[in-house]
Amino acid sequence: MSSMSRHSAYELIKNTNLREIGETGFQEVKISLGKLGLSETKPDRELLIRTLRLTNNDISRSLFCLFSPRRFKGICFLMKEYRGKLAPLEIHLLFPYGLNLIRKIDSNRRCQYLIGMDFSYDDLKTWVYEEGHIFEIVDEDDQEGNQCVVIQSLLKSNEQLDFFPWVKKHFWIDKQLTLLRKIESFERDSEEPYRTLTLSGYHEVDRVLLPKKMHMKNYKKKHETIISLNQAWHNRKIQEELFLRSNLKKCKDYLAQF
Repeated sequence: MSSMSRHSAYELIKNTNLREIGETGFQEVKISLGKLGLSETKPDRELLIRTLRLTNNDISRSLFCLFSPRRFKGICFLMKEYRGKLAPLEIHLLFPYGLNLIRKIDSNRRCQYLIGMDFSYDDLKTWVYEEGHIFEIVDEDDQEGNQCVVIQSLLKSNEQLDFFPWVKKHFWIDKQLTLLRKIESFERDSEEPYRTLTLSGYHEVDRVLLPKKMHMKNYKKKHETIISLNQAWHNRKIQEELFLRSNLKKCKDYLAQF
């Protein structure tokens, strides 16, 4: 692939990260987990999560809090990331049991799955990586009636990146709207993806385009997770001090009011 193609691929990824997402954002989502093909009709488990995001220039802070089922209620985590960067990535997790401890999660554990889901901390980031990757345009494809450019992302050779379970990804980027429609993840020495994420039902909420559904299929585990959007808003005034580790215990009560 030519250097011009690589440059064009990088610019597409960069522009995807630059699209309008609002300074603040709230979402309530239902999460359905189960065997491949059955999670929508016969889920093994359903979760309700509320999220709050604060973005200032190239820094995004996101709060996630579980509201159901009851045994998981109050589990929260705070994530701080920098647009397109591998590091620093800060993750703090609150378990509301016993001593009500807040733990810092090592960023090398960013790909750890959450509460039986097929999504990891890394999958729930605001932006995709630009740093530490080589991008190439490898195809053009139709994704549910939307013309997309398919970009291949390869990890650069670096021992510090061994915590990623994948070495290659394919991104389907909408040619007209410059947003993600699909992501495939590949393990080393494999030409078949072990996970596929499809984002569908994009609609506008306060001038921000959001998918109504995010469907992660994990072929390796023969399992899937579907995130369905219940409600959302953007660009409202929020309490910015909530995005401090010291205030993580206040997250549940604050998010309960919406």
